[in-house]
Amino acid sequence: MDINLLSTRHLSAESIKDAAWCGIHIDITPFIEVAIREDEALLQSLLPLAGKPILAIFTSAYAVQALQELMPEAPRTWNIACTGGKTAQEAADWLGDAAIVATAPNAAQLAQKITALSAQQVVFFCGDQRLDHLPVALQRSGIPLEEIIVYETKATPLVLDTQPYRGVLFFSPSAVHSFFSVNMLPFKCTVFAIGATTAAVVQSYTFHNTVISPEPGEQAMLDQVINYYNEERLIN
Repeated sequence: MDINLLSTRHLSAESIKDAAWCGIHIDITPFIEVAIREDEALLQSLLPLAGKPILAIFTSAYAVQALQELMPEAPRTWNIACTGGKTAQEAADWLGDAAIVATAPNAAQLAQKITALSAQQVVFFCGDQRLDHLPVALQRSGIPLEEIIVYETKATPLVLDTQPYRGVLFFSPSAVHSFFSVNMLPFKCTVFAIGATTAAVVQSYTFHNTVISPEPGEQAMLDQVINYYNEERLIN
């Protein structure tokens, strides 16, 4: 019998197929929507940065995708510091591997690496619900930081019958808040979180077992899910 899981974010068709091969059926119900900002003030703030040798910081793939939409030409003078997984892949696809000078699995560790760089101008491209970890850490290190919000996140809560699910996948704190605003987890359910920050938000809502992906990427998350249930089958 297949194991039924819920993902609170879209997954690639390949990921869903790989899980199915392992006897895991994943339903998809997104709990947030992301919209790129396109106001004139934002566009005017981006224009002067296009040709400057800034250190651009990304902790979300959405921010990289937003800039690709907003900037007609890729800024070849930028260096990139970003979290790993999909964010790093999006940044490399856009500006090339050579532009990435620092990566880390989470914002706190990324801040530590940024402090070791001698960047003259540091700009954090983020969403309107970004967490404080990175800005606070850089402020404590005395690094001036310009922050530009390039996308907005909207909660899309939906009441579900969660009883059939033995696991729920979360990829952001925003999705966690949205899900638990109208839903509860069934008694026998495991939570899978993309990272420690998302896991901490989950644990503020529930005492269910929470498994954290070792790396911030969809493939790493899926591998963790498959390994977890393979081990469970062996035990049982």
